[in-house]
Amino acid sequence: MLGTSVFAVVAFAMLASCASLDGPLPESPAARQHRDPPRRVEYVVGLTEAKAQTISVSMIVRAVPPGELELCLPVWRPGRYQVLDMASTVSGVSARSGDGRPRDIRKVEKATWMVSVVPGDDEIIIDYRVYANSIGDRTRHADESHAYLSPASVFMYAPSMRQEPLLVRLIMPEGWRIATGLEPDPGDASALVAPDYDILVDSPIEAGFHDLFDFDVDGTPHQIAVWWGGVAPGVQPSRRGKLFCEKKLAEDFTKIIRAQRDIFGSLPYARYVFLVHCYQGGGGGTEHLNSTIVGCSPAAFEEESRYRSFLTLISHEMFHTWNVKQLRPAGIKPYDYQRENYTDLLWVAEGATTYYENVALVRAGLITLDHFLGDIGGLVDGDRKRIGSSVQSAEESSFDAWIKFNRPSPDHANTTVSFYDKGAQLSLVLDMLIRNASSGERSLDDVMRELFEKFPLSGPAFTSRDFREAANRAAGVDLSWFFDRHVARTDPVDYESALRAAGLEVSLSEAPARRTIGAAFEDADGGARVSSIETGSAAAKAGLLVGDIIVALNDRRVRGGEIATRMNELGAGATVELTFFRMNVLRRLAITLDEAKGGSWRVRRVENPSPEQKRIFESWTGRAWND
Repeated sequence: MLGTSVFAVVAFAMLASCASLDGPLPESPAARQHRDPPRRVEYVVGLTEAKAQTISVSMIVRAVPPGELELCLPVWRPGRYQVLDMASTVSGVSARSGDGRPRDIRKVEKATWMVSVVPGDDEIIIDYRVYANSIGDRTRHADESHAYLSPASVFMYAPSMRQEPLLVRLIMPEGWRIATGLEPDPGDASALVAPDYDILVDSPIEAGFHDLFDFDVDGTPHQIAVWWGGVAPGVQPSRRGKLFCEKKLAEDFTKIIRAQRDIFGSLPYARYVFLVHCYQGGGGGTEHLNSTIVGCSPAAFEEESRYRSFLTLISHEMFHTWNVKQLRPAGIKPYDYQRENYTDLLWVAEGATTYYENVALVRAGLITLDHFLGDIGGLVDGDRKRIGSSVQSAEESSFDAWIKFNRPSPDHANTTVSFYDKGAQLSLVLDMLIRNASSGERSLDDVMRELFEKFPLSGPAFTSRDFREAANRAAGVDLSWFFDRHVARTDPVDYESALRAAGLEVSLSEAPARRTIGAAFEDADGGARVSSIETGSAAAKAGLLVGDIIVALNDRRVRGGEIATRMNELGAGATVELTFFRMNVLRRLAITLDEAKGGSWRVRRVENPSPEQKRIFESWTGRAWND
């Protein structure tokens, strides 16, 4: 599907006669007749009120039979497995015929409307407004400098016409331009087209003032658009940071793209765009068909460590171009936009992607081997220190993403794992098992490439069985035990044996034991609010609760940022008296401190690797053993 799509960036100039419009107007019949044939579904989007964070939309639907027309707005967006209820920001919904006569429209569900269509209606126009003040979840945001539209949060659709080709026309302030994976309409320079609603949903639109530059990767065009949040229109940022350089970004992105293309064998798009929102507090990213939207802080272009994190995010979202945007797991294909889409394979969709984000960077030469092995050690450390690793399996974490991952409770560290982290940990071990069993001839790369080729976007989704069988073929042995014990269940993972194949050893760094009650705290109301409590800890046994606000430790005032340090300064086995408020009632509690083992798990190269260990290590990292 993507092989024939073309990414386009078009500069629009709003006509002077449109400058005072409150919202979009449907184009005239005379203008429409220049397109052949007219599309049955069109959107006219008014951005002239962007500085008030308001977007106006007119949805034009043609050739609708008499009766009722069902319209929906998605309740979630691809890439974020959480019900977002985006219809909550929609207001002023009304309907009219093509000649302006009002038509009845009623809301029947939280994100569903029914429109009455009478005989003779050649067009139905649905007008509504969207409040765009949600940038952190990458759905919709507008101000005087730009408008970002994730189509799932802005454009209604008619389920009966979901496969119809679409047109989107933007009415924008003077000087704005757009960046998107959508193509321009050949007959109208002010419009974008999509083959169907699914393509539209997966093609975010960035309109406004932004840096925009092109680069080429072995004949395939790419583009980067950077919006600088908080900067007044027409005013250049005072500084973009010493690391912000268009040439450097293009070169580093190119290295990432090539490293990942080498895994899968080809690029699944004709052109690609990176949309970057740079603002204080920015972060996170979302993958789309032939584009991605990522957020970052200005510090990403000022500090080397932050820049590495930024490249890690780019690598993660780029890998999704193959894994999820093309190769899709059963349960989320085709998308059902009105309810949760359940799958037990997010540990592959997101977790394997998290594993490969750093594998790609080390192969591309963008991080050192020491940084890479530090990240691998972090995977081991995170698994062995999370209590939830023995409670929730990777499959369960995947399935429960809709109710747990994006809505964590204070008890989640005790009862859950992240399908991102657990999936990365299991992908690491699976990769090592395959490399060891095949004497370094094959790897997880072969599994991903086989599935990508066998399950194209135009075909069926892959299942857990498909993934297991592909892993078995790559290893040349039956790995069912691995999936049964570590994917479906929560058996502890033997990282030591797995990583030995690549000449690596796992050890716990030496560090003093910590004195603790097994709770986490945050500053609140002049004290230390208990934010979480470990299962089986001294705090749990003593009856301390999440939400309690500790104001004194041994009769001395204490705050959230210092309470852990104060406890650690006490001797082993010491008893502390906590004075705290619970539901505004002052209470006291004596708790004997626990000793928590210090140090962290780390991974490093052995001193005398065998030739096979060196060969596996070098094929895995793409780097020489002594690099």
